Amino acid sequence: ITMNSMKKRLVSGLVLSAMAMSLTVGASAAEIPATRSTDDRTFAFKVTSSYQYTSSEKKEDKTAIYVYYDTGDYSAIRVTAYGKMSKDGSRVNYTELSDRSTVSYVYVPINQKTSVHNGIYEGGKSYAELGIRAKSSSSDYVAGVWSPDSTRYYTSATNTL
Repeated sequence: ITMNSMKKRLVSGLVLSAMAMSLTVGASAAEIPATRSTDDRTFAFKVTSSYQYTSSEKKEDKTAIYVYYDTGDYSAIRVTAYGKMSKDGSRVNYTELSDRSTVSYVYVPINQKTSVHNGIYEGGKSYAELGIRAKSSSSDYVAGVWSPDSTRYYTSATNTL
């Protein structure tokens, strides 16, 4: 084997390795969505006794919805977990307690990371959306974050205070 042929083999091996790596990196980057369903989304609006709604977001598994309400004068907000077939589809209530019994709404206390149990994914729906309202007839500005899917278990939301 000559020195020239060894150089050619080395160069072609390096080129093939670089191409394989770029294909692997490219494929990996393509598989990672811009916003994962476990990333926090902000909600902020004035609530009253009527529901205000978050954005509709892709629901990718059967985990609880994560909610952290951290701004407002209420000790808790009323939350309903809605499932939808599409981003603009009609809302269906899938709110559940931790024992999987269905309820109209749950309470999320201020400054407490909370799991809102739901049957959205199991019910064949692809999107989650929250309805949020005041626990009384007064109105106030509320804000926080939520995620349609969760990587952890937090305090389970209940329908009593």
